[in-house]
Amino acid sequence: MINSSYKQTALINKTKLVFGKKYGREISNQEAEEIMQNLLAFMETVVKKEYN
Repeated sequence: MINSSYKQTALINKTKLVFGKKYGREISNQEAEEIMQNLLAFMETVVKKEYN
């Protein structure tokens, strides 16, 4: 079983890779965490609208 700390680090690294390529620069861990939080909030909004 993979622990949550490892999963979080993997998500941050993948976010940095994907969005770093999009923006053409290396992004920080903090920027990656903010991107993930914004994506999660967006997905929660979509799900709420879909099922309400």
